[in-house]
Amino acid sequence: MLAIEEVLAYSPTSGAVRLTVPAEAWFVRADGSWDPISGIEMMAQAAAAHERLTRPHPGSGPVKGLLVGVRKYTVKGRARVGDVLAIHAIRTADFGNFAIMEGRILRGEECLAEAELKFWHE
Repeated sequence: MLAIEEVLAYSPTSGAVRLTVPAEAWFVRADGSWDPISGIEMMAQAAAAHERLTRPHPGSGPVKGLLVGVRKYTVKGRARVGDVLAIHAIRTADFGNFAIMEGRILRGEECLAEAELKFWHE
């Protein structure tokens, strides 16, 4: 179910990944547009990539973590098959094993969706 294709940038507090919307993707509707609820998954994948790249973990296994909450999810536009999207995750707070990140999905300069995401991680 991995949707992201490439890491565009990362720093200790933020990261960005790229996704070109493929026709056969699980989140594409029959008319070629994305299902807007899938934006939450895209932002979660961007946050997971950021976590893996910025927090070294022993061994070669995956990082253990999960999305525990979403607030203020706003859809402002629709992506279509072939669109190139940049998905940004910006860490805004840490509380022990919990983190809050702002997520944004951009097509060029246009913001298609944004949300506040809460994660638990080991």
